[in-house]
Amino acid sequence: MSGMNPPAAGNPAPSPADPALGGPGSQPGAPVDLVKLQADLVAAQTSAGEWQRRFNGLQGRFGQEQEALSKANAKVMDLDTIVKTITGEREALALEVEKANKTATEAAAQAATAAAGLARTNLIATKFPQLMDFERDHLLPAGSGDALEPLLTAFAAKLGTVGTTNTAKVGETPPAPGSVPATKAVLMSQMLEARSKGAEGNAEYEALHAQLVKLEPQNASLNPQGGIS
Repeated sequence: MSGMNPPAAGNPAPSPADPALGGPGSQPGAPVDLVKLQADLVAAQTSAGEWQRRFNGLQGRFGQEQEALSKANAKVMDLDTIVKTITGEREALALEVEKANKTATEAAAQAATAAAGLARTNLIATKFPQLMDFERDHLLPAGSGDALEPLLTAFAAKLGTVGTTNTAKVGETPPAPGSVPATKAVLMSQMLEARSKGAEGNAEYEALHAQLVKLEPQNASLNPQGGIS
């Protein structure tokens, strides 16, 4: 056996029983089953085609689901926009309602004030006409409703006792203008008192009227003979 080469290092020697080397496990000359191989190939190809069809079907369904999801997201966005729009409109409407309520409240208050002022003027003009000048000059006490008439009655009663330094006796001419620090209210009160005396108070009335005209020339339209117009 000296003529045989030893196996290379690292490569085990082939076993005599290896069928590929014609060992006992091999059947030299056995025919290959091409039919079986062909059938196996066809089966494998069929199975691969089936899986491809399933994959294609799933891929199509996935695309459909993806499209449906996109549409659903678009609807959600549209609904969100609608909700925001409705919310904004509701807030704007609430502001308009609040503004309208405020305007209505202010209008009602103004109407009530005007009605009270008209009622006050009517009361003074009908029951206390001698106080109209005082009302125009804002000298009458404030008040309205049922509480106003007692205030006006008390004010009218005090007109004859308004503080003054006039010591002239009844029928005498009042002090000359400038000797008494007269005011319109005092002069008007004295003129009313003089008029209440009838004919004997005419001279006093005319003197007081002259003082009033000197104090406020715009009052020259007052009629000394006919009293306060």
